[in-house]
Amino acid sequence: MHIVEARSQAEVDDAAALMRGLYEANKSLYSDDLQTIEDYYRGSWFFETRPQIPTEYCPPQGDVLIAYMDGQAAGTVAIYRMDDSHCELKSMFVEPQFRTSGVASALCKKVIELAVAQGYSTVRLTTGERQGPARHLYERLGFKIVTPWDANPPQGYDYFELEVTH
Repeated sequence: MHIVEARSQAEVDDAAALMRGLYEANKSLYSDDLQTIEDYYRGSWFFETRPQIPTEYCPPQGDVLIAYMDGQAAGTVAIYRMDDSHCELKSMFVEPQFRTSGVASALCKKVIELAVAQGYSTVRLTTGERQGPARHLYERLGFKIVTPWDANPPQGYDYFELEVTH
């Protein structure tokens, strides 16, 4: 496995395809609340015909990573600047055939590494109660459930943080 920052158009296209996979997976997982999923993803960059990563997901404040296994795009994750101290791990998705092969763990560790390199002190994320494997991974990596930082947190989701060192 190797992890790269999405820079070439081919890598951006791979990341976009994986994020569309996340969208489809969330539609299946939350089929009883499709409107929330539709609203959340409406207008996302990865639905564009020729996707371009938005500035807020580009260095120096963020990034989009792709894990490749045997030449295939296996998973993706984004790092997003919240403020000078906090970044958010967003939109992690691993193709079903690559799950349980360490892709998600490697992507998370790379986000943590980038967070330190980019000067953040805390990595944050949100994940739904229905996303058991992801929740277990985050907890195993040291993320702790915290008070939501959003004024109106969505029901059925938890907020996690991990303090990182520089």
